[in-house]
Amino acid sequence: MTHTSASAPVRPPQRLSAADWVGLGVLALLLVVGLSWSKWLPYWDKTLTLSQTSLWEGSPLFDAAGDSVSLSGAWEFTLVYFTAVWKALLVALPALSIPSMVMVGKAMGWKTTAAMGATVAVAAVLAGGALALLS
Repeated sequence: MTHTSASAPVRPPQRLSAADWVGLGVLALLLVVGLSWSKWLPYWDKTLTLSQTSLWEGSPLFDAAGDSVSLSGAWEFTLVYFTAVWKALLVALPALSIPSMVMVGKAMGWKTTAAMGATVAVAAVLAGGALALLS
């Protein structure tokens, strides 16, 4: 028994334009500079200090939580962990969201993408404000 189905027309692959290559280059440069600032250089400094003094400057993150399981220990660990990774988060979030916004902008149109981005930004500010009131 043969099964026939209508197939969608196959589009030829699109070549990247000069603007796409420039955007990829800028993104790569921002990632290298951002990761250097947020992760690589701090660990380079810690490694140099460790090799010269044989002493580790930092403490294990899990010490912040304490010995027993508690909500306050979990909160303390969260604060210590966020303090340790905030720079990398600052680099990673735009690096991950900008390419996807460009893809959506090309597919759906820039006005729609800008409206969606503004809606998400307003929602994030409102959620952040609500969470700040709880602390």
